[in-house]
Amino acid sequence: MSSSKENGRISYIDIAKGIAIICVILGHFCIFEIDRVVYTFHIPIFFLISGYFINNKLKITDFIKEKAKHLLIPYYITCLVIILIALCFAFFNGNIIDTFIYWFKATLYAAGSSHSKPLNINPIGAIWFLWALFWSSIFLRISLEMKKYMRMIFIGTIFAFGYFTRNAFWLPLSIQPGACSVLFMYIGYLIKINKNRIDKISPTIRIVGSLTALIITFMFIKNFKSFHLVECDLGRGIIDVIGCLCACWVVILISQFIDKHTNYLKNFFTNVGHHTLIILCVHIVEINLLTCCVTSSLISLKNLPLFILMVIEKISLNLLITRFIVTIIKKKNFKN
Repeated sequence: MSSSKENGRISYIDIAKGIAIICVILGHFCIFEIDRVVYTFHIPIFFLISGYFINNKLKITDFIKEKAKHLLIPYYITCLVIILIALCFAFFNGNIIDTFIYWFKATLYAAGSSHSKPLNINPIGAIWFLWALFWSSIFLRISLEMKKYMRMIFIGTIFAFGYFTRNAFWLPLSIQPGACSVLFMYIGYLIKINKNRIDKISPTIRIVGSLTALIITFMFIKNFKSFHLVECDLGRGIIDVIGCLCACWVVILISQFIDKHTNYLKNFFTNVGHHTLIILCVHIVEINLLTCCVTSSLISLKNLPLFILMVIEKISLNLLITRFIVTIIKKKNFKN
């Protein structure tokens, strides 16, 4: 599976990440016609890619420190920004204390959606993903110290815990979504260690497999009900998990095509894919404080020109703020 590389990065993987993060933004417009497409892959593909690139050379303690640095520090910085901006808005409304309590509790619990068990939980929004990725990375890294079949049992047990406890109670710090998502990380890891075998698959089988994945993806989209890792909701179970994996594969195929044949799209999505973490953090500040779902619910796909304009405006805003932050970071690193 040939691919171009820049600075040690695989370009089509960055393209896939770029597509996925744009779809995360689109998924927050709360329009079912969009959700039934983007929710089939946009979060799971990040876990698959993370599993593919899991670092099993670091000691577990060093691995945990590295993940905490790269995932949890951005989480709490973003939450601090959310709290500060929310307090600025609240200053004019006269409810500073209530606003602070709301966002402080949301920050501590790190839930992506509302829950009532064991207590009423305020959602922090899409950056639940950072805590979930932290846990799933640790679970997978621990499993790599085990022998093959013990690893499979361990991964299965962790996954089952997250999936089957989701309706009984909800733990803080997105532990259950992290437990469920370890399945996708493990599959990504399996793809990595079997890459040589996969590369030897004949072109005919590849074509048949890709067409099959495309058909399954189409059926998944057509019959979509729900598939939300944030709530450990895997839709219809194994059927939709297979559909999700096929959808992720289709996105990879699209990314490879873009990588080889369309330089403009390649440059755009590669650049976006380089900065998905910052884009996610910027987006969650914007969506939490500008109530995307409330405003976008007034617009349907029937008013297509207005909807497209809103999409362009929202994506452009997130990318412009991200570019500004990246520029500041680069200047700071250059001075150091």
